Amino acid sequence: DMYEAVSEALKEPGRWTCIRLVAGSDPTGATPFETEVDQYIAVLKTMRRCFGGRGPLVRLVASAFPEEQLVRLAEAGATAYTPSLEVWDEKLFGWVCPSKAEYFGRQYWIDSAIAAVKVFGRGNVSVQWVGGAEMAQPYGFRTMDQAIASTLEGTEFFARHGVAASLSPLRVVEGSIFYNQEQRQPSLEYCVRLSAGMRDIRRKYGLGVDHADYRRCCKN
Repeated sequence: DMYEAVSEALKEPGRWTCIRLVAGSDPTGATPFETEVDQYIAVLKTMRRCFGGRGPLVRLVASAFPEEQLVRLAEAGATAYTPSLEVWDEKLFGWVCPSKAEYFGRQYWIDSAIAAVKVFGRGNVSVQWVGGAEMAQPYGFRTMDQAIASTLEGTEFFARHGVAASLSPLRVVEGSIFYNQEQRQPSLEYCVRLSAGMRDIRRKYGLGVDHADYRRCCKN
């Protein structure tokens, strides 16, 4: 089905910039998330067929995989990788991301991002922060300065290891837990200050996030 759908889409006139495929997360397997990796490899092979054997640039925004699974993904055609931590603060991570904390803990997710640099190369690995989630109450930071300082601490930690960080502002949408808790979305000032701080750190360490440029793949 995927082969037929993508092949037909590529016949449409116009210049394609991106194809987005949305999946889920599966922690099962002999090693963490092995079943999920097997599914991605099947998809990567299918995409190569769609493109006539040529390997398109493929960024995986996925679960945190151990190094041996990252190698398999790279061999199958993945070129960039993002295991998103969402928030940096250790206590908040367990509250904001309870499933990630359960499968297989914060340090595991951190280690996966760092190990990925050896596989995909410096500048092709990133983490993503959900800006504003670190101020969710009752457990989040009380002031903007504290929250921004925490996220920038995490940004610089990863930058020292060759991992870039990008930002996705929190959206409190109807039906979500944060919506039911009446959490607040971050202000424009918050997003600007945090974005500027992250930009400065990327420049300091010579890192870019071109592989994570959502603007190029979300144009109409």
